[in-house]
Amino acid sequence: MYAYKAADEMLVVVEEWVTRAPPQAGSQQEKLNSSLRLFEAFLSEEPANTKAQERLAATHVRVAEIRRLLRQLDDAVRHYREAIRIYGELAPSDASTHSTMAALANAWDALGNTEREAERFDAARDAFEQAIALQKALAVSSGTPQDDGDLARTLYNRGLLRFEQNDIDGARQDFEQSIATSTKAIHAEPDNGSFLQGLARCRINLGVLFRNAGQNRDALAQYDAAIATLAKLAVDSPGKNEYAVELAQSHLNRGNLLLTARNEPEPVMENSLTGAQASFEAAVRVLDALKLEYPNVPQYHIQLANALNGLGGVQQESGNATEAQHSWTRARAEFLDVLRLSGDSAEVRSRLGLTLVNLALLVPRDQPQQRIPLLRE
Repeated sequence: MYAYKAADEMLVVVEEWVTRAPPQAGSQQEKLNSSLRLFEAFLSEEPANTKAQERLAATHVRVAEIRRLLRQLDDAVRHYREAIRIYGELAPSDASTHSTMAALANAWDALGNTEREAERFDAARDAFEQAIALQKALAVSSGTPQDDGDLARTLYNRGLLRFEQNDIDGARQDFEQSIATSTKAIHAEPDNGSFLQGLARCRINLGVLFRNAGQNRDALAQYDAAIATLAKLAVDSPGKNEYAVELAQSHLNRGNLLLTARNEPEPVMENSLTGAQASFEAAVRVLDALKLEYPNVPQYHIQLANALNGLGGVQQESGNATEAQHSWTRARAEFLDVLRLSGDSAEVRSRLGLTLVNLALLVPRDQPQQRIPLLRE
């Protein structure tokens, strides 16, 4: 018991260190990997009793979460699968089967998200199916608000997967079911932040579906509803980073909608360009604060770079080339930080390439000595 308490406390220290300490190439990553290898060696000592096994599985999940946060996806998958194995062995004999089954379902859901991020879509789909089957059974047998909230989250995650695979009807079905299930959970617990967050993130992605279908006003309404919910959550729970992250994503989606739809026959709103700039600036403020506090989390750098790219687009469209250059130069630096923090990534390099093209196109044609290096890079 004391060994587990010490390990748990140390894991908290490692988690704080790897996300908050100023990034240092090479040496810090090696220290992090050494620390996590110590935990992994500790986890290989499997005690026999049920309580110890539950703690062991939960610790595997926490190590997986750290690995996933740092985009070490294969290592994260390995730990999630080990947690699933342990919970699966405990479930048939465990006296508190409900909590064990819920933990098992949540581990399957987390595994699905990690496999999706690694672009192993078949494995992700299978993991989500496992989670949903368990969560539906739990919702029928006990029907607690938390069971509904967990099911709503996994339906949302599967909807994201379906959307990425261009199964638009399936994605919409999952998002709508997730909204209905979240609404049921919120009716029982109106102040539950995770339920409200789940509802807001579904609205974000429904907005994307509406935008792709040309229903711009419906998309804007979904983004605005998500922003209202997440802004309140972020203020009420400042320590919950995921609220701030999704608030920034809502602003980013809203800005992209207003920027790209500004010249369509029926504008979404008057002064769309001004509205887009306000949305991108709001996203940058939120993400700047997150990156300052957690400089080692690659996803914050990626989202900040995306927001800066959008802001640069508005500034260029408004004739402010100097400001656009500043925004795109910052975006370039953020993408380079991601590559340094978490290794090579085709997705990040693709976005970095587009940023470099934007910077190159700002340079006048009669100054090829400045344009050519950016295009070569």
